[in-house]
Amino acid sequence: MEELMGRVDELLKQRNLGGIEHFKSQFSLVLDVSKEFLAKVEWRDPIIVGSLSAVFVMLMISFMLRKSIVLLIVYALLLLILALVPLLLHSQISQFEVLKTEPIASMNYFEPEGIFVFLLFSLPCIAISIITIGISYIRTIMALRASSMYKKMNRKADRPAGPNVPAPDKAPAAADEPTPSPPKKAGKKAKRAKKVD
Repeated sequence: MEELMGRVDELLKQRNLGGIEHFKSQFSLVLDVSKEFLAKVEWRDPIIVGSLSAVFVMLMISFMLRKSIVLLIVYALLLLILALVPLLLHSQISQFEVLKTEPIASMNYFEPEGIFVFLLFSLPCIAISIITIGISYIRTIMALRASSMYKKMNRKADRPAGPNVPAPDKAPAAADEPTPSPPKKAGKKAKRAKKVD
C-alpha cells in the first residue's frame, strides 16, 4: 500500500511540474509572438491610431462614469463583450478586403491568429473593464464599511453612560399622537416681569 501511495505521489508531482512547464513554454511563446508583432507594427497607420484612440476614449468614459457604480459596472460588462466579439470573429474580419487596402494600413494586420485584435483592442478593453470593476468593488466595500461604522456609532450614542445605569425606556411614538413642540422663548414682557420681581 505504501508503494502505491508513493507511486501516486510521484505521478502527481510529475503531472503538476509538467503542467507548470507547459504553461511557462506557452506563455513564453505568446510573449515572443507578441514582441515580433509589435516590432513589425507601423505605429502611424490610421488603423493603429484609430484603435489606440478608441481605447483612450473608452478609458475617458470609464473615468467620467466613476461616480456612478451601477453605470460603471454596466459599462465594464459592455467592454468585456466588446472585447470578446472581435476575438471570436477575427477570421471573418480578416476576410474583408477593405481592411487590407493601403489608405487604412500599410500591411495586413488582420492575420488568422488574431494577434492584432487581441493586443491592440481586446487586451486593453479587458484591462479597462477589470480595473473599473475592481474600483467599483473597492468603493462599494468602503461605502458598506462606512455605513456600518456610522450605525455602530449611533448605537453607542444611544446606550446609557455607565454599566449599572438602566437603559431608558423609549417607546415609539404612535402615528396619531402629535409630537411635542419645543418650549417657546419668553418674550420681552416676560423678561421685564422677571427683572421687576
